[in-house]
Amino acid sequence: MSSDLKLEAESRQDHGSRSSRRLRRDDKIPAVVYGQGSEPLSVTLDRPKFRATLNAAGPNAVITLDVDGSDYLTIVKNMQRDPIANRVTHVDFMLIDIDQRLIVDVPIALVGDAVLVRQEGAVVQQQMMTLTVEAPAGNIPQVFEVDISEMSIDNSIRVSDLEMGTGV
Repeated sequence: MSSDLKLEAESRQDHGSRSSRRLRRDDKIPAVVYGQGSEPLSVTLDRPKFRATLNAAGPNAVITLDVDGSDYLTIVKNMQRDPIANRVTHVDFMLIDIDQRLIVDVPIALVGDAVLVRQEGAVVQQQMMTLTVEAPAGNIPQVFEVDISEMSIDNSIRVSDLEMGTGV
């Protein structure tokens, strides 16, 4: 978990599809910050900086948004993507407290090479790509790594076999 991530954003007054298209053309992403009883705040993100932050920290990272000098502790709640280019077109940030318990989907990644399975001519099938967990915002795992290197053809791995971590 990385709560020391900081991302700069600019507040925006113009709304609507025309202004959003203009922002996207300028390599910006329209976004909104909401939650904890406050009014929604429309902001603009720099696309390359947002992409770098997300790639470095993962989709469940706690991010401090610096909006015109004010800091907001947030987590990405939703990302809309262009269905053809797969580019992020809009982001929803939710305001959080670091001790607040959140329900998030955490990706499951298979690591290692299942040699014994491959020798038998079989294929490893991953039934779940994500796992929904409840955890404090400051303790959300970014990924569950499952080592399949010692797996044989008659083995299966269950959710109860995963290392959850403290408070998850």
